Parts: sequence; C-alpha cells; structure tokens
Amino acid sequence: MIEQKYKEILETGLETLEIKVDDKIVESLLSYLELLIETNKKFNLTSITEPSKVIYKHFIDSLTIIPFLKEQSNKHIIDVGTGAGFPGIPVKIIKPDYKVSLIDSTKKKVDFLKIICDELKLTNVECIHTRAEELARDTDHREKYDIALSRALAPLNLLLELCLPFVKVGGTFIAYKSKEAYNEIDMAKKALDVLGGQVVDVKKLEISGLEGERNLIFIKKTKAISSIYPRKAGSPQKKPII
Repeated sequence: MIEQKYKEILETGLETLEIKVDDKIVESLLSYLELLIETNKKFNLTSITEPSKVIYKHFIDSLTIIPFLKEQSNKHIIDVGTGAGFPGIPVKIIKPDYKVSLIDSTKKKVDFLKIICDELKLTNVECIHTRAEELARDTDHREKYDIALSRALAPLNLLLELCLPFVKVGGTFIAYKSKEAYNEIDMAKKALDVLGGQVVDVKKLEISGLEGERNLIFIKKTKAISSIYPRKAGSPQKKPII
C-alpha cells in the first residue's frame, strides 16, 4: 500500500501543472506507482525506484505537456519507445478521451503495460511489441496519428526518423528534452528538412521538484515523408541523418 505522504506529493505535483486534482486520477496514478514498484522487483522497468522520485521524474515529467494540450480532445497519439509507459499512460489517465498507442521493443515491458491498462481499466489503448522502424511501414499506423511523443529515447535527429513517419501531415511530434534541446535542434536541421519537420515552439519548463532544465520541442509535420524512411531497423542508429 502506498503511503499517504506520496499521495500528497503527487497532488502537489499535479497542482504545479495546473491539473485538477481529481480522486479518480490520483487513485489511478497511485495504483500505477504501486504496480510499477512491485513489478520492478522482478525485472528491470526503471532505474528510479524511490516512490517520490518516480512521481516527479516519471509521472510529473510525463505530464508537463498537459498544459499545452488543454484545447485538444479526441486525439490519437503514439508514444514511441514508451518503456514502462512514460509518457503515454500518465497522459491517457489525464486525457481519457485520447486514443493511445504505446510501442516498445522489449516484450516484458509491453506485457507490463497490458497489465496496467487492465488494472486501471484504460480503454482505447494499444500496447504493441515492435520496433518503430517496422511499425511505421504498416499502413494502419503510417501517418495516422495526430501527435507522436517520445521521452528519454534518443537524440532528436534520430527521433525524427523514428517518430515523424507516424504523424499525419499537419500533426505534431513532441520531444521531451533536457537543457541540450537547442543543441539537438541544431544537429537535426538536415533531418528536419529531409523528413518534413518544422520546429514551431520550444517550451522551457521550470517545475518545482524536477531537477535540471526540461524542454518540450514541438515539431509540426509539414509534408509526407519519402517511402524510404524510416530505414530498416538499426540503420537510423548506425547512420543518423546529419
């Protein structure tokens, strides 16, 4: 059972993001926290295991995009390289009308996501064991999403090749980044041009309880991507677009 003090820490974190503290939301996030910590004892889902740190470094960090999604509803989003469900599941808990696809290449993590969705009774969530390079060539997923998200996965120039193929023309890819955000944007200029991405905003975040600088990079998809992208699994990592 999660201690009362962690409920208070969570509620404080939600309030800093101007997210309405709702009993159902708090209960869902605390249940998620408990399952994550218990499952992590059996196999590695996250290196962060202290509950208050999980709340801020995973939950609150994942939810930093919520203030920028206030006017958007009924969206279809994909979380690329979701791991233990971040940021996709916390976003789904706050935005239940969103349809969410969670993808990861580690089967145990995807199995855990399915348990979480079942336990929290989350609907319209797909948990897919796959690589982004493969799924992005599936016509059921290529250029079908309003929003793609990715957090703590790879440098921006690589992320663009893995994530933009999922996004509709006119849709948005949001990358969670550290203080190196602008350096990564500079390194990604060619990839942005090749893949039809345009940086439309960078939001610098200062959230009490989160260590270090956080930035959200908002990238608009301006054109359809050539069928050669993404390249086969492993190629974007070995030969990133620079």
